[in-house]
Amino acid sequence: MVSYASLSEPVRNPRYEHKTYLIRWFIVAFLGLVNGSNAYLWISFAPIADHFLAYYSTNEQFLNWVQLIFPITTVLLGLPAAFLVDRFGVRFVLVASVTVNLLCGLLRVMSSIASLNPFVGHRLALIIIGQLVASLAQPLCMFTPAKLALDWFPENQRTIANTIGSLGNAVGVLVGSAVAPLIVQRPEDIPVFNYISLGLVGVDFIVCCLMVRRGKPPIPPSDAAAILDEFHQREIQPENFCAIRCFKNFILQCIEPLRSRDFFLLMLTFGCGLAYFTTLSTLFQQILCTKGYSNQFAGLCGSLMIATGLIASIFSAIFADRTGLLLEAMQVGSHARRLVLNKLMPPNPIKCRPLEVV
Repeated sequence: MVSYASLSEPVRNPRYEHKTYLIRWFIVAFLGLVNGSNAYLWISFAPIADHFLAYYSTNEQFLNWVQLIFPITTVLLGLPAAFLVDRFGVRFVLVASVTVNLLCGLLRVMSSIASLNPFVGHRLALIIIGQLVASLAQPLCMFTPAKLALDWFPENQRTIANTIGSLGNAVGVLVGSAVAPLIVQRPEDIPVFNYISLGLVGVDFIVCCLMVRRGKPPIPPSDAAAILDEFHQREIQPENFCAIRCFKNFILQCIEPLRSRDFFLLMLTFGCGLAYFTTLSTLFQQILCTKGYSNQFAGLCGSLMIATGLIASIFSAIFADRTGLLLEAMQVGSHARRLVLNKLMPPNPIKCRPLEVV
């Protein structure tokens, strides 16, 4: 098992050769693009829920369950996906992700061609299958930025690289929330919207096939990357290779951080924040439009929420890279959020009436 202490790089080991490649910035930017495309496919129907329901002749429960496919898949396949990322690297993730995104785009287009699917049930089935297929890429894309940062970037650039790769998810939600209501003004615009979505993921697929040639650089950029390469090379030797043992070792590596109280608190805090963000992103349209607001206004609210977080995360990443005060940056952000919420709360909040049991 790889020791975490061996990856912390307190001193530089002279026996390892280091080199950085300029293409690393393209790789991390493209990962962010693929991550964003996948998030766009997830959220794109939520801001136009009323038109989606009218075009596909369904109800809110169906759409909400469709939106839940991505989170459920990520929870169920999170550890296997992390294992695949660790074993097969960045190129495998990019190729697999653009492929399933393309399949989802094709299935969406097929669902909007009435001559191919005259029955509503068939069209809804294609939507579900498309979401299931695309959801396979979400855990891969979400867990890859840290792996890419380790394989391609020196230690003083990993935070910004991780941020670029991870921000793609938020940017995809931002684009989906803002653009979908502008394109779809009525239910009949759904087919055009599906073709546009197919075009976006199609461009990703073509760029990946043409530009992404390797999953890691020929010469590692740091001691940590070199040590991990040596460990993987020893593990895949015929006399040492055992898929079950490799996965068992990986599970043990995943359990080890859970023994840290600070890591567990970080995981719990991040999980609650992500759950809150996901819920709001999915239900903004259904919450606001029932109060008389338009789809465009609901999309604007979702976009503003994400854009503010993007700006804050960029400055936080630069600050953490320059100073190393990552924990302090998180504490400042948490306190600032609490102060803003306290100011926004009305002086006399409306009290909820207790439920009456009939």
